[in-house]
Amino acid sequence: GEAIPVAARVLGLADVYDALRTDRSYKRGMTHADALATMRRDAATHFDPVIFRVFEDVANARVASAAA
Repeated sequence: GEAIPVAARVLGLADVYDALRTDRSYKRGMTHADALATMRRDAATHFDPVIFRVFEDVANARVASAAA
């Protein structure tokens, strides 16, 4: 909750996104859209919902600019 420093909440989000996107010896990495959809389902219980919305906006903008 609020006792968790903001930096730790952001790093936690980034770590989960990286874990979902990265190929592992036991699983294939998810697409950007699938990773965000998985995280969105858990946003209210596992992540700070406000920070998640900002993370999602930034991640989507970066993917869009990389595709352009």
